[in-house]
Amino acid sequence: MNYYTYRITNIIEGKHYYGVRSTNTIPKDDLGIKYFSSSTNKEFIKDQKTNPQNYKYKIILIFKKSKRCLCKWNEVTSKTQCCKKWKFL
Repeated sequence: MNYYTYRITNIIEGKHYYGVRSTNTIPKDDLGIKYFSSSTNKEFIKDQKTNPQNYKYKIILIFKKSKRCLCKWNEVTSKTQCCKKWKFL
């Protein structure tokens, strides 16, 4: 099992979505191809599929243990949420 933290950026709006994912596939073959986030915003997911050119996908780190992955996600989101220049999806 692979666990990874990731960022999806809407390059048109300059907004970011940070998340955590567990998968049996290789993360680079998953994010933005088969998986578009666990967001409850259905329009966000639909727009990624309809307008993939508007999004940039970055795998931040890959882990073998879920706990380490969640710790990294908490670290990343804590740092970015205190910066006022960031916009979030």
